[in-house]
Amino acid sequence: MENSLKIESLQLQNFRFFADDENHNSFNLESKNTIIYGENGSGKSSIFKAFQFLGNIYSLPAQRVKSEFEQNINRFTDSFDDDEAFIKKKLNIDEEIFINEDSFTSGIDNSLYRFRDFNIVKPFVDFKQLLEFHFSHEDSINLYSIFRKIFADYRLEDGQKFSEIEDVNDYLNQLKNLLNDELLEYINSFVSRFDQNFQIDSFSSGIKFKDNFPSPFVNMKIRYQNEDISGFHLFLNEARLSALSISIYLAMIKRLENFQSENRWQLLILDDVLISLDMSNRMALLPILEDEFSEYQIIFLTHDRGLFELYKESFENKFELYLDFKEDIEVPYLKVTKEFSQVAKEHFHNRDYPASANYLRKEVEKLFVKNLQLDSLESIIEMARKVDNYDKIDKLFDSLVIVLKSFQKCETIPDNLKAQKCEIFGKKVLDFVEEIKNIISDNSFRDVNSIKARVLNPQSHFEPSTPLYKKELVDAFKIVEELKRDNS
Repeated sequence: MENSLKIESLQLQNFRFFADDENHNSFNLESKNTIIYGENGSGKSSIFKAFQFLGNIYSLPAQRVKSEFEQNINRFTDSFDDDEAFIKKKLNIDEEIFINEDSFTSGIDNSLYRFRDFNIVKPFVDFKQLLEFHFSHEDSINLYSIFRKIFADYRLEDGQKFSEIEDVNDYLNQLKNLLNDELLEYINSFVSRFDQNFQIDSFSSGIKFKDNFPSPFVNMKIRYQNEDISGFHLFLNEARLSALSISIYLAMIKRLENFQSENRWQLLILDDVLISLDMSNRMALLPILEDEFSEYQIIFLTHDRGLFELYKESFENKFELYLDFKEDIEVPYLKVTKEFSQVAKEHFHNRDYPASANYLRKEVEKLFVKNLQLDSLESIIEMARKVDNYDKIDKLFDSLVIVLKSFQKCETIPDNLKAQKCEIFGKKVLDFVEEIKNIISDNSFRDVNSIKARVLNPQSHFEPSTPLYKKELVDAFKIVEELKRDNS
């Protein structure tokens, strides 16, 4: 979208867990979709908190924002006295935003006006927000506080913000109408992408009295296989509750996008949102992001290494965060994730040929797993069946060709028309068989087999009797590149 705002680069200096080392506190995002793996305690959540902080700048008094920033300063780095804490963002419109303690000394600094709309859309979701849909000590979950926070800056048709409505009954009616009339169908469209067995039937709102004190509430009614479900948080499993809450947040973010000014933020930050989802639901999220948020810059944070490996091929930028120590102080270690083939080339240029061959092997394995879809037991069994069929067909080919060639002599039959048709049929069958043989004997597979036996396998083990020569590795690179082109 024209005039959309995205992040070119992000630097967090002395902010929460991050320190002053630019090599390990700076992310070159290039306005592209980015996935970041972070082991526990490595600073992953600090990235999410930085975006969350930016979303609160215009919803809180300046003094409170300043206090919140000060609470997030990392005062345990050895150079804290010399280096200030700051958040620095470079936008895709050639504009840099710099935030430090001074940004809030005399109100909100004018340079931060870009975050007025960021506060409206609040494009960040983490697992803690999703868990609010999971637990309640009562028969139903009260969603009032969730929606009140999200829709605080939502403007009604008359231009009034939700947060400016003083009458609580009017507020609840307006909120209920918004949820049922404008969002319900859209939310259910997301839900159905995860699971078609349940959907939201409607939202209700009102005031309950607890210990003689009025308490506003917003509840939702769920239907499972066309049956009304009471206490959905007790009935639905964690995967469905997570799918439900993710769907609600994604739908609201898309809806709130329309209330931004000319330069819109098209940014979505997700932090560990798939913790409770099973594999099928995890895979369902990717096409939702591709279809519904194709124009957005998505920053996906996870502590799940397996999920990172599963998702990383769908993201242009990939980073890894690990816990490190600097003079007995815990600091993050930031690593840019590279393709196996890229690492192989780097080892090649450093003349570490065994390491280069080993990473080439990983690239080949990745390509075959991806393109043969060997990521489940069913697909592996299916591949085994195909291999078995190949062996059987291969044994039959010679005798089959002999039979078909003899069938070409059908012109000896007196009926000239029948002979002509038989000859045409025989030729077509032979052409088809030859084409099948050509596919089966495709050189690309045999080329990979040759480098596997000569280059990839021995260098993954201690094999002093199998030296590796530069020419073999150069040939191996060519074969892997051809394999990548054939499967792109």
